[in-house]
Amino acid sequence: MSNIDVDNWMHASDDERTEAIQSWNTTNGEGQEIVNRVATLFKGECVYSVLETRASTQDNKWIIEAFSETDDYKTLKERKNIMFLGFGIIFKHIDDY
Repeated sequence: MSNIDVDNWMHASDDERTEAIQSWNTTNGEGQEIVNRVATLFKGECVYSVLETRASTQDNKWIIEAFSETDDYKTLKERKNIMFLGFGIIFKHIDDY
């Protein structure tokens, strides 16, 4: 499953996504196309006002940084362990974009 493509990511099971994410070498950019597409999808589907998203790495795994304005950020900054299609979400203030 480590060779999963963007089109199949949505249909993969949580276990398949986890396996793929753990196999990627983020230093070489493996999985970046997928995380970028998922970040864009999250921006459009989040019930809060997410102004921007970007892929980043944390502990050698891809995460999605989601940037919001002050009102939503006050609510979102305390949320931990949020996942979207296999990727962890970190909420940040738009000024940090």
